[in-house]
Amino acid sequence: MEAKRLKDYRDEIYTCNRSHCGYCQEGCPSYRILGFEQYSSRGKMLTARVFLEKKIDLNESVVDAVFNCFLCGFCDAKCALYPTNIFSSFRREIFLANKTPKPLMRVIDSVSRYGNPHGFEEERYLWAKGLDVGSGSNRIFFPGCIYSYFYPKYTQTTYHLLRRIGTGISYIPEIDGCCGYPIFLTGNWEMFEEIARKNYKRWRDRGVKKIITPCPGCFAALSELYPQFVEEFDIEIKHAVIEVFEAYDNGRIKLGKVYGTVTYHDPCDLSRKFGFVEEPRKLIEAIAEDIVEPRYTKYFAKCCGGGGLVSAYNPKLHIRASMDRARELVETQAEIITTACPTCIRTLNKGLKKIKAKKELIDLNIMLNRALV
Repeated sequence: MEAKRLKDYRDEIYTCNRSHCGYCQEGCPSYRILGFEQYSSRGKMLTARVFLEKKIDLNESVVDAVFNCFLCGFCDAKCALYPTNIFSSFRREIFLANKTPKPLMRVIDSVSRYGNPHGFEEERYLWAKGLDVGSGSNRIFFPGCIYSYFYPKYTQTTYHLLRRIGTGISYIPEIDGCCGYPIFLTGNWEMFEEIARKNYKRWRDRGVKKIITPCPGCFAALSELYPQFVEEFDIEIKHAVIEVFEAYDNGRIKLGKVYGTVTYHDPCDLSRKFGFVEEPRKLIEAIAEDIVEPRYTKYFAKCCGGGGLVSAYNPKLHIRASMDRARELVETQAEIITTACPTCIRTLNKGLKKIKAKKELIDLNIMLNRALV
């Protein structure tokens, strides 16, 4: 099974070309930083049209515009057409034409050789060494590559938090691997499908019924993409923060106010793709004296700069976007910045460092674990 190709979005592309509204441009980091129409959602839709009409080929300029996109979905929030799905399909066309940029081919090679997009040769389950990870549960913890390799302490704490709220989960190293989301973003859908089917078989063979992940990228891959590539996929997928929220909302756990003023950065996938904007805020309201919002927030939050594999393709653009978002969060004058995404944590840390802002950035799961009564 395969997701939709670019030609399948012909009606949406022509609708955009006819309306030509440009509402998508306001919060598009690529357009605001690079300054040319071709990098905006509207510009890429125009490019998609003339490509479908065979008036241009996949030249260097076209490839550059498509891969300088964070796929953050700000244009989705401003538009009824969901342009990011179209741009993912555009990447597919580029891959099939053997024109995927070399930095992204290295991502593919890394996942193929090491089982993660970062080139780490170490085993991904080292974060769990010495922990009681449980066994026998049909609900498993799926931390994802970034948490496992970059934030092992955060991973331990998040797992501990989920156990404390009574989820009854296990972590099973033998069936933990990359979800394949970075591979999907390169346009290599054959390899993504192979990863998805392999993972599903391992989970099914172990009787897995539910997967809880703290990574929005993994959550997007497992809950939205896997059913497109694995027809029989029937496993429930839950983001860790939503799991905690449901326990809190149902009165199964209590949280104490242990923080002062907090601002929350909405991860693109959680907010725009799945609509989880109020749940994290209700949790923060329970643990903090006050929550203050940045200028761009909720469905219209600016991307941290970590999306779409731009960090691999154009690191300078990645850093510029992270600096811009860091400034917006610092402007709130909140004591603490928090978010529910490891990519956002990693990227915003870069931005805060670049603008020399001495502001505390804490993973929301870590805050919740401390506040759990």
